[in-house]
Amino acid sequence: LPRPGTPGRWTALARLAMWRDDREEALRILEAVMDSGDGGPVGEALLITVRDRRFPSDSRLAHMIRSGPAGALHSRIFFCQLEAEARADLGEPDLALDPIDKAVELGLFDLAWLERCPLWDDALRAAPRYRAALDRTRARAAAIAAAYRSA
Repeated sequence: LPRPGTPGRWTALARLAMWRDDREEALRILEAVMDSGDGGPVGEALLITVRDRRFPSDSRLAHMIRSGPAGALHSRIFFCQLEAEARADLGEPDLALDPIDKAVELGLFDLAWLERCPLWDDALRAAPRYRAALDRTRARAAAIAAAYRSA
């Protein structure tokens, strides 16, 4: 986990609570971090998702996903991952596939996350778009692993 007291730490703890299907704990964490002023756009979007049971398409996080700077590509991929998790948690597997596709398009190589995220339901995992995203990510991850092995 990120350093204690950083927004990343609280985001990670809230995500872990969501993965465990413990929305009360996620809500407690997110409300505390937002009250402290350290939540930023990620905390704000996750709080609205957990508290109001909707993904805030008009949020700063959604804007950053759509138009973040090219130099922050890893951040945009991560933000797509967060939106996909939020949509899946809300029971919106079709809408979760959009940010998954976007993350893959941007260069996602986090195969473990894509294969194992506990928020994915059977409908999402069975979707042809998910299978295609998984295949592309597997190929990218294999190429990266091969490059490391050959260095």
